[in-house]
Amino acid sequence: MDARVVFRGSAPGAAQVGFRENGVLLGGAMVAPDGMWSWDSGWAWGEGARFVEVFTVTASGAESPATPVPFTVLGFSAGASSSLSYDGAR
Repeated sequence: MDARVVFRGSAPGAAQVGFRENGVLLGGAMVAPDGMWSWDSGWAWGEGARFVEVFTVTASGAESPATPVPFTVLGFSAGASSSLSYDGAR
């Protein structure tokens, strides 16, 4: 099984967007000059309910309050692959 999760959105005025799960930093994405960003973890997520916190960071290093993003990774039949996506504006 290969369930990949992709987050993307808009964060005008931010320099980057970060992602945490259970307090652990998962990674981050740079924000383009037009405010758009996209992050693909690069790994398969196990089946089940998830809760990721998404936050922005300004060029001066100030971090915004985190926005919770709950989602569920569903099981897939053998050989199937899926990409789950969250489009959020931040």
